[in-house]
Amino acid sequence: MPEFENTEKKSIINFEDSIMIEPAKTTVDLDNVSKFQKLMMNKQQLAQVSELTRYLPAAAATAMAATQDIYVMTVPKGLQYTLAKFKNGQGHMNTFRDAEGKFAMQGVLQKVAGNPAVLGAFTTVAAVSGQYFLAEINSEMRMMRQGIDDIMEFLNDEKQSELLAEVTFVKYALQNYNSIIQCDTQRIATIVGLQSAKKIANKNVEFYTRALDSSLADNDVFKSVDSAAKAKDSLDLSMQLSTMSTLLEVYYSQNFDPGYLDWIEESETQYIMSHNSKVNDIFNRLTGRLDNKGNVFSRKDDRRTEYHEKLSRLLDTVDTSDKSGLCETLHSGLHSIMEETKLYLTKDSDVYLSIV
Repeated sequence: MPEFENTEKKSIINFEDSIMIEPAKTTVDLDNVSKFQKLMMNKQQLAQVSELTRYLPAAAATAMAATQDIYVMTVPKGLQYTLAKFKNGQGHMNTFRDAEGKFAMQGVLQKVAGNPAVLGAFTTVAAVSGQYFLAEINSEMRMMRQGIDDIMEFLNDEKQSELLAEVTFVKYALQNYNSIIQCDTQRIATIVGLQSAKKIANKNVEFYTRALDSSLADNDVFKSVDSAAKAKDSLDLSMQLSTMSTLLEVYYSQNFDPGYLDWIEESETQYIMSHNSKVNDIFNRLTGRLDNKGNVFSRKDDRRTEYHEKLSRLLDTVDTSDKSGLCETLHSGLHSIMEETKLYLTKDSDVYLSIV
């Protein structure tokens, strides 16, 4: 456990691992949406953050008067990861104030888990920032963001009910993360549902991969391309459902063991790349059929150019490398948990996340 320096401090609360809460030293434009994201909180969460600001030393008012009445919370290893550590009683803090609320040269070392004001505020800001990170991840998943009616247009009839039920559940878990994560009973039940959704998603990945391969069997190459395009949409939806279920399980379980996260990223990346490679191969084979100069029917049909363009657009969406869109989304979702988080707390208990 590191020793705290016995010198005058300007920080308000100092934690292990270089975590601190301190008055803003410079003017901050929190209205700049390119740099700061206001995190949405309900009344209960606002009250928890307010408890933290009341806990901070009264002497901070003097230091803050020269700035904007804004506190800065810096968490070098990521808020979600740090909160999991704090809840296990592994985190300590040192407050620099005396009984009258004035700064002291050396405060009493305390376990964070033993201080409801601090732990409650950490829980709240972790929940609302996690909601923001998940919304950013979801913005990259085009198929998952579609409405039910749009999805039904391309799903195989026998798979509609099964897959739509899981898509609806995962959207529910995504949109209500901020609330569910703070209720342990509901959180655990949601994890079980997410594990089930992932199994269903992977089963459908295999089903639509076979459907894509089966499209090659049609003697009419144009029908083959149309069937392949429909199967590709369904496959993309299933892959995105699988990835989102995986990420949500990590966020809900709060298991941020680095080895576990590395295993997830490696295995899921290989899974995505493997299926992208199969899709790429099938579309190239269809392109070969369109290019077959011995195919008199294709050579004379005006639709040949149209379908070449359609296949070209489809191939543009397939990346067989570990830098594909879905692989990058997976990487970002897992690593944002462990990256430095900087939050700004106002005197009104509003919380802004630095997004630069």
